[in-house]
Amino acid sequence: MKNIYSLLSIILCFGFAGKINAQSNSKSSKQLPSLNAAVGIMSFGGDIGPSKFSKQRVGYNFSVSQGIGRYMELSLGVLLGTITDSEKSSTSNNNFESKITQPEFKVEFHLDKTITPFIASGVGYLLFDPFGDLLDANGNQYYYWLDGSIKDIDENAPNASSAVAIKRDFTYETKLTDSLINYERNTLTVPLSAGIKANLKYGFSLKLGATYYLTFTDWIDNVKSGGNDALLYSSLALKYTFGKAASEEGSIQISGDDSDNDGVSDLDDMCPGTPEGLTVDKRGCLIDKDEDGVPDYKDVELDTEKGAVVDENGATLTKEMQVQKHKEFNELASGDLKSFKEKYGDDDSANSNNEVENSNDGTDVSNKDMDASSENNIPMELRLFDNNSDGVITTTEINSGIDRFFEGEEGITVDKLNKLIDYFFEQ
Repeated sequence: MKNIYSLLSIILCFGFAGKINAQSNSKSSKQLPSLNAAVGIMSFGGDIGPSKFSKQRVGYNFSVSQGIGRYMELSLGVLLGTITDSEKSSTSNNNFESKITQPEFKVEFHLDKTITPFIASGVGYLLFDPFGDLLDANGNQYYYWLDGSIKDIDENAPNASSAVAIKRDFTYETKLTDSLINYERNTLTVPLSAGIKANLKYGFSLKLGATYYLTFTDWIDNVKSGGNDALLYSSLALKYTFGKAASEEGSIQISGDDSDNDGVSDLDDMCPGTPEGLTVDKRGCLIDKDEDGVPDYKDVELDTEKGAVVDENGATLTKEMQVQKHKEFNELASGDLKSFKEKYGDDDSANSNNEVENSNDGTDVSNKDMDASSENNIPMELRLFDNNSDGVITTTEINSGIDRFFEGEEGITVDKLNKLIDYFFEQ
């Protein structure tokens, strides 16, 4: 038992260290643990039986796992089940059955895809205890005769003529031991896993795989002959990851659904709702080559200098322009609109000034106003400030937005107010 506790302590340390490592990574720190439950077929490869892995029994696996970045996962679990095998020949008639319990620690590697292959390995500690079916239901010992029958008296016994044929009851009632060696009924194992994982909705995923267990003992079947014994476990697992369901849409979708028709599956789309017909990258996000935060399709400067501050159209803002905008914003954020109104007037005068400016180019102002009112060009994130839904942002609506900000209304931030002011100057 001391060895078991020592191994479990090591495994727990590995798992704790992995979680610390995850928290040190900005992406992984947001990942929550997963619960895994699997059912499968377990078979044994040892010294008993006509061939290795010829007899199957049901096995179960339960584990808790933690993602580390996008491509690795640590898991701590337990494998439960029963293994058995038997042989019947003219030279050997052996059978055994053993319930097994194995705590195990694995490291899994996979791709960042909706359907992806995976491989895993680690360490386990197998507990086994072989029993044999040596007696029938009435307590009679099995004697295997050369003609293939089973009887209650040895074939070479003096009273063999009175032997009665009996049948195996497949109840493994006798604990098996070796007459010379008192072997340990536990062993370290090395699991080697491979399979395919498919991500579903609401935080669920399915894993179909097989694990080959290398062991460091040849006594699992109570027979020592040749190399060490081995186990094979083929299973189907259901996995649930906490926190994923909250970030997914409520509708049930299969992995191939693509709501915004950008060529990237919804489960892999990091930027859902992109405008149709525009080019996106493999994450489903609009192309932004200069990484200024403005996608190329509406970027007036496609080669903005790294780190430069730009407006919503991707145009670089000089320091003087930034200072002026922040000054104007500070005037608004302080709640003092006097200087702002003196410069731009109230709603009516501002609109009047705009009309005068627009009329200088000889265009029909009335028609222009009709076109503007018939189409709302306000960005989606700023439309909550358009109180009368007329498609125009006014000083009154800016003042209202600032009041709502100081009142703590959810969704209204300093960044949005700054963008609102920028849009006011440009509309």
